[in-house]
Amino acid sequence: WKRGDRRTFGALVMGEPAPDDGAFFTSDMILEYDPEDMPKHLRFYGASDHAVSEKRQRDATVLGAVGVDKAGDIWIQPDVVWRNMETRDTVEELLLMFRRHDFMTWWMEDELISKSFGPFLRERMRKERVYTSIVTVRPSSDKLTRARAMQGRMSLRTVHFPRFAPWWIDARAQILRFPYGAHDDFVD
Repeated sequence: WKRGDRRTFGALVMGEPAPDDGAFFTSDMILEYDPEDMPKHLRFYGASDHAVSEKRQRDATVLGAVGVDKAGDIWIQPDVVWRNMETRDTVEELLLMFRRHDFMTWWMEDELISKSFGPFLRERMRKERVYTSIVTVRPSSDKLTRARAMQGRMSLRTVHFPRFAPWWIDARAQILRFPYGAHDDFVD
């Protein structure tokens, strides 16, 4: 244990594995906005992290949209859905999100589309005439590597979080505890 190592001190002495102002993401990287601050013209992208496997039952499903402005800044949209849901509810929430934003792309893990609720989602999209481009991805198992790009953007203060969103206090706490916190579903 090196003298001055706040994370080790917090973990061993204080029983807190991450300092209050963050480790991987730090509080000075977090840029908050109010509704009137959001630019009018944004390109929308969406992604979801689904807690559908047995080992992930403790985590919640997260459906989120971001707007990207002309300068390339990311504006996390306030209508994030973050809770434990059954498959039917997840599909209905996705459809609501697809209707609300004109997404350029929605990213989702490929196993969910091929092995889980993909056929049900596609059927509901056809029936409801909701046409969103879903791109499947196979995430690496290394969460730190996956989070590096966002860490870089946040360090440049180009990611804006809605201070007024009801979920923001919990999300902020999870971001600052990453990767040492008990949950990382919002960061995922």
